[in-house]
Amino acid sequence: MYGGCIEITMDVNDWFSFFSASPVMSPEESAAIWARDRAFFDLVKTALGDGEFILEAGCGPGKRMLAFQHIQRVHLLMCDRDPRILRMCRANFIAMNASNVTFLGQDFLEQSFAEAVEHVDLITHHGVLEHYEPTEIRDALRVQLGMCADVVFAVPVKTTFNEEFFASDTIRRNLWTVDEWRNGVLAELDIVSCDYVHTNKDEINVHVRS
Repeated sequence: MYGGCIEITMDVNDWFSFFSASPVMSPEESAAIWARDRAFFDLVKTALGDGEFILEAGCGPGKRMLAFQHIQRVHLLMCDRDPRILRMCRANFIAMNASNVTFLGQDFLEQSFAEAVEHVDLITHHGVLEHYEPTEIRDALRVQLGMCADVVFAVPVKTTFNEEFFASDTIRRNLWTVDEWRNGVLAELDIVSCDYVHTNKDEINVHVRS
């Protein structure tokens, strides 16, 4: 399915340059994100259950989970490997008068990732895993499912719409079909749900469980 031997490439994107053009978050942007990504947020609420500690791995500027926390008032652990991006994330949380947020400088593919987190009820990603290769994705999810029972993430899928949507940006990503994600990349994992949605792009919201 993936052209034979899988080369482990890691994520080679320049995320700092990519996110530097993003303005500081506003209440209006938070409301727009909440409306756009409501299906993802509903899945997060379902998987979280009675828990309250969410780790966002590869959080970037943190806007999506800030929009969630603005409504749900959970405890957030925002994790990113680049301290410059974590500073952007912190600026957004300050701008939104957020509370109950902790920042962690860590690459979630490193072995020390699990050791750096004392307790978490749910791990989330949004627009992160598609920047890695199948073996890396599976290994990362297995580590995370050893840290908590549930992981919820969203990734864009291969469609004509998405190929046009992403045509002009400089970010390297894997666009696989829904079937390739479900029956290929994630085939070895316990998939609770894997649902196609259209937000500003075509994507799947996925819940995997240990």
